[in-house]
Amino acid sequence: MEAVTGRDNLKIFCLAFLLFYFLSSMSYGDNSEHWNDFKLSHKIGENMSAFLSNRTKFKDIPFNDVYITSLKLGSGYSAKWNLTVTPSYRIDWIDRQDKDEYEHRYSLQLDYKRAVHGINATLTQISELRYFTKATKDHIRLRLRLNMSKNIGAIAKRRTAFYLMPEIFYDDIKNDIFRFRLYSGFDIRLKENISLKIGYILQNEKDKPDVHLFNTGLSWNIK
Repeated sequence: MEAVTGRDNLKIFCLAFLLFYFLSSMSYGDNSEHWNDFKLSHKIGENMSAFLSNRTKFKDIPFNDVYITSLKLGSGYSAKWNLTVTPSYRIDWIDRQDKDEYEHRYSLQLDYKRAVHGINATLTQISELRYFTKATKDHIRLRLRLNMSKNIGAIAKRRTAFYLMPEIFYDDIKNDIFRFRLYSGFDIRLKENISLKIGYILQNEKDKPDVHLFNTGLSWNIK
């Protein structure tokens, strides 16, 4: 019998952690979403790259309700001290029961990356100018998140990482930190440029019930 290693214990802990959150999602809400991402990027010189990306969100399995799709154009510049600066423009088409509109986002994103004891950490700050075509009021939104991930070996012979990401939101309408999200789950590398995410999202917002969301995502990244 093979000895149980520390990495095996880490896998068991991560699976138990995700199972706990998944059961919470099923107990307190019936929401599920699938995010399909596609990104095309091209390196320009040594420190800069340009990209075009698309995200389509499907609400509720079996994915028959497309309610938001976005197209994003931007460029990233790798500065000193592990810092990346990314200005971008994004347009969203929002299709929901109570409204159907377009949203324009002009963003500046700052990413600071560092590895600590085998954990890959990225601290991200996003400043967004958001403009809407219909009822929603135009506003400025700030987002701050910490993305932590750790490789845990292989699941079904696929390279796998466990991720945990808290995020807070501020906007100038409420003039307050009005929303908190916690993302957690597994990032499974199917091929070199294709990955599958399986996870859970908890959203807490003032004066609203908590949202528990079972989340899957398929990402394609072509360089």
